[in-house]
Amino acid sequence: MKESLLNRLRQKLWSSLRAEFDQFEDNPASFIFSSDRPTYLNPPALNQRLDQEWKERRNLWESKETAPLQEIFFPRSPYTLKIIEQIYQLDYSLSIDQPSILLDLCVLQILKAIITDGHPPVSPQLFIELLNCYNERVPELLVLGNILFQMILKDHPTLKQEIKNRACAVLINHFEIEALFIFISGHPGLAEKDKQILFQSLTAFQKIYRKFLELQEEIGNKEAISQKWFGQGFDRLKNSPPFQDPFPILVNRFLNLAKEQKEAQALSLGRFLVLRFNNEDILRSLHALFPKEDMTTEAVLRKAAYRLIFSVMQDFRKEYIPQAVDSALTNTLSEMEAMAHHEEYPPITIGQLKQGIQLFPIQNALFPIMSQIGFTITNIIIWDKRNLFHNVGIFGFPSRFITLRTFEYIFIFQKQI
Repeated sequence: MKESLLNRLRQKLWSSLRAEFDQFEDNPASFIFSSDRPTYLNPPALNQRLDQEWKERRNLWESKETAPLQEIFFPRSPYTLKIIEQIYQLDYSLSIDQPSILLDLCVLQILKAIITDGHPPVSPQLFIELLNCYNERVPELLVLGNILFQMILKDHPTLKQEIKNRACAVLINHFEIEALFIFISGHPGLAEKDKQILFQSLTAFQKIYRKFLELQEEIGNKEAISQKWFGQGFDRLKNSPPFQDPFPILVNRFLNLAKEQKEAQALSLGRFLVLRFNNEDILRSLHALFPKEDMTTEAVLRKAAYRLIFSVMQDFRKEYIPQAVDSALTNTLSEMEAMAHHEEYPPITIGQLKQGIQLFPIQNALFPIMSQIGFTITNIIIWDKRNLFHNVGIFGFPSRFITLRTFEYIFIFQKQI
């Protein structure tokens, strides 16, 4: 590859990376990123990592007349599905053990181009193949976060709901929900209505992660964590006077304590909130208490409150979710996404229809429909959302019980091949 082309390519890469840093400068979530936390690398660390990848591969590129990067960053025609061959060629040559800034920037370059109104329509399969790069590999939030947000939000002919769902899945599978919500809350380039759409979309996928998590025997015990943090059991703690107020009042009190710099009291209330409620609900409620249009108003308080509650959520995560369980669950969800790509195990959500005391089991109509289109029912799971019966949530034959309104049915269908 000629020296002039290498220089142009280098300029293009660093220019593309710097453009993503614009969302970082005024974001109160900057404390989430650091120089030693892969997937959450800060700008200096990303620059250093890209420089390292460039040096490692420069000699290889100099010995070739063409390279995947040339086709990706200097295309001679609009992108088509064929460009994925260049991505695969690059992906296979990189280590799977750590994030690749180079690969992230290549995916970013293509995604940015194909969702613009001026680019000719592409096959939806191109979006799917690009996102499939992250079934096993982990992206960097500062590099790919913004384009994934745009894919979820943008009204574009080729961005079908399946593709938007896959973008949500990449975010949930690889990033902590608290990091995503704080990053979105303080994002200077997102309108308030867009933030609410992202909150809602990611919450739906986080529920799937949480239900799978609750099935793991290795997760921590809230009673034990409560004893460690408060010196008393969780059931007793919930009934103590400081924590009996409704959820919105507790969140508002936490913010006031942070504002008054009463750190010990804010920490105690923050710990109870994290023990008692979902991270995403806490962060959405906090977000609602801050000014929406002017991100500079109460910027110091916003950062301090988020930093404190984030540290509590991280401490709880370490106690409650062992790293091995989190990694295994993330891999399982990624594999399920890959299965869904082949239409072997499709997720289907059905509501209930009720009139007075009579319940109409509309799920019964699902079985013949699925059979007609080539699917076989292989399992039925009954899930109790309240975790009755000794904190066990899933029951099946030969257990005997009366199903309540809090029960959900999970039907497993397999494609007949």
